[in-house]
Amino acid sequence: MTTRRKLLGSLPLAAAVTLAARSTGAADATAPPLKFDVSVCLDSGTLLWVPLRLSGAPAGLMHRPLRRLDDGSLRSAVVRMPGAWTIPGPSHFQTQVQLLVLQGELRLGDAVLPRFGYAALPPGFTLTRLESAAGTEFLLVCDADPVLAATAGTSTDGATILPNPPIDRTTRLWKDEHTGANTSLIVVPPKWEVEGPEYHPCQEEIFCITGDIAPDDIRVLKPGWFLWNPPYGVHGWHLHSTAGGIVLEWHDRTYSRTVYRG
Repeated sequence: MTTRRKLLGSLPLAAAVTLAARSTGAADATAPPLKFDVSVCLDSGTLLWVPLRLSGAPAGLMHRPLRRLDDGSLRSAVVRMPGAWTIPGPSHFQTQVQLLVLQGELRLGDAVLPRFGYAALPPGFTLTRLESAAGTEFLLVCDADPVLAATAGTSTDGATILPNPPIDRTTRLWKDEHTGANTSLIVVPPKWEVEGPEYHPCQEEIFCITGDIAPDDIRVLKPGWFLWNPPYGVHGWHLHSTAGGIVLEWHDRTYSRTVYRG
């Protein structure tokens, strides 16, 4: 396997810095017991499209739920929006919502988000428009079941809207300064490998958009595949990629990586 020194030397600068900053070597003696074989890996294309009941919005949205929280509320999903669907505006989401366009085009306020377009909308952010002229699919990440409510007045602070984030390097798209929750668009180079296995104190979710990335020698994530690594779950026994690719990765609080020495 490629050594860590060789790996960092072979990566683009942004990706190498990201990996270096995310890695730690010592275990936390106060951490909960480690868990094994708890990761969930699935092909979202095998899931049924079911109605997304977005409270406060017109019917018509369909989704493939990827993960739910312990209370049963939605955490992440692939959402299909039909053409000519629009919200009754102005409105706002009552919880944090993130969107990344996978296919088509999404209109968000005055912004047009093509493929890879991204938005992080804080609770209460005023939506004057959320629609798709010809239909679109997007990745949805939320802190609880998304609920739309009518907005009285205007609040446009705190949103991150990136119609064209860089897709030639690893990019931190969003971070919550209070909890450390964060989302990154990660570019994996061809013939990539990294030391493992590992674990971390936060929930980690990964969605493969292009190419391939493998957490071990058994499973390979290809476009549309989803991976969930729970906190303190040992995983990543052989992180590698053959062709390289692009993934969206998000965490519910501050991320740190510890290599499992077993």
